Amino acid sequence: MNDNIMTSQQAADKVGVTVYTIYNWIKAGLLPASKIGKLFFIREADIQRLLNTKQIPSTKTGNAEGRMIIAMTGENGFIGKIIKAELESVGHVVQGFRTDGDYFALWETPYDCIIHCARDAKNLEEPITGEKWMNEYKTDVVLPYFFTMNMVKEVPSISNIIFITSIYGLRVPSVRYIPMNYNVAKAAERYLAENLAVTLAPSIRVNTIVLGGVHSDRELANQSDDFREKYHAHTLLNRMVQPDEIGGAIRFLVSDESKGMTGATIKIDGGYTLI
Repeated sequence: MNDNIMTSQQAADKVGVTVYTIYNWIKAGLLPASKIGKLFFIREADIQRLLNTKQIPSTKTGNAEGRMIIAMTGENGFIGKIIKAELESVGHVVQGFRTDGDYFALWETPYDCIIHCARDAKNLEEPITGEKWMNEYKTDVVLPYFFTMNMVKEVPSISNIIFITSIYGLRVPSVRYIPMNYNVAKAAERYLAENLAVTLAPSIRVNTIVLGGVHSDRELANQSDDFREKYHAHTLLNRMVQPDEIGGAIRFLVSDESKGMTGATIKIDGGYTLI
């Protein structure tokens, strides 16, 4: 019997799949493994036994290679629900949680990716107090930083982090319809993502999606005709982004198709930030 011990990456290379797929097999109980520190070790004999049983799950799901296990903040918000539904529609597993909650118990899960999409609308309600300034900065910058650093320290399978942020972190609105604490915090959030890309390289990629206004019946109910007219006039496409126009960029950044990208910013804003 072959008792050679292999790392997760060596096992992936031997079978011809990504390391994400190896982690998923371990998570599903299909492949025995021992965890020492932050690394999984696998007996070559166990890999061969799995291959011989022909019970290997598919490694192709939608446009992504392998089923990803994704840790996501803000999954119950408007944008979060769009992103979660898109990822689950192509077979990925999305686990939502709060960055200020008890996430330590989740360290045994071999997550592949973190998506930060948290938002606290209470911080945008007038009057904007010092407490709301601090809370917005905490939501967008402080909690994502500490959550990310703790997770990547304890979960060796994480190789990809995505921040979902706003056009107002790139460009100051020409009229004051978005509170300043939100704009400044979103600018800091994007800069945090770039700093993390440098700090966590080369093993972990960190990218950002900058969203413009997204059309929805709920948002329309909260927006005046004057706001929509001014916003549309400030975009090259003369409209807001549609919900189904977000999915392609999310699927791309989650997948290995974007493995050459880190520290990048993808704008889905209808050209708002160019005018």
